[in-house]
Amino acid sequence: MIKPTQGLSAVPLFFAVAALVAASASIGLAVGESGAPSERVTKNAAARADASENAPTEAPTYVRVAGSVRTLAPAGDPSGRDVGSSRAMCPAGMRVVSGGYETVTGGGETFFSDALTSGRAGWGVGAANKLATSGTVQAFAYCVRTGRRVNPRTLARQRAAGRRQMEALGDRYRTLRASQL
Repeated sequence: MIKPTQGLSAVPLFFAVAALVAASASIGLAVGESGAPSERVTKNAAARADASENAPTEAPTYVRVAGSVRTLAPAGDPSGRDVGSSRAMCPAGMRVVSGGYETVTGGGETFFSDALTSGRAGWGVGAANKLATSGTVQAFAYCVRTGRRVNPRTLARQRAAGRRQMEALGDRYRTLRASQL
C-alpha cells in the first residue's frame, strides 16, 4: 500500500522559493540600495534640480483645508454673537474624511463638529463662548481625492447645504440656550 505524501512536492516548493527570491529582489530595487540612507541618493544640486523639474505635477491625494476664523462675542452677549460656526470646504473632486477645530482664544463649548452634508463636502464646527472676553473658532478638514469628476452645480448645492446646516445648528443652539435661561 502506498501512502500519499503530505506537504509540498519538490517542484511546487522550488517555484515558491523562486517567487520569494524574485519578490525580495524587486522590493530591494524599489527601495534603492537595500535600505541605504536617503542622504546617499543625491548630493549634486544640478541632479536635484533636474529631478524636481521632471517630477509629476499631479494634485495631492489629500489636503488639509482651514476654514475662516470666526470671532465669538463675550459670553452672554445679547445679540447672540457669542455663538458661531466655521466651515472648511473641500476642493472640487475631494471629500472630507476627518476634521476638527481650533479655538484660538476664549473658552468655547463645542456643540457640533462633524462632516457637512451627505456628500461629505467639508467639515463644520459650532461653538459658544463661555468667557467674559471674546474668542475665536476655526474649522479644518482633511480631504481626499475621490477619483470622480464632480458636477459644479452639485458642488455648489453641497456647499450651500453645508452653510444652511451650520446656520440651522447655530439657531437651534441659541433657541435651546434661551429656553434654559
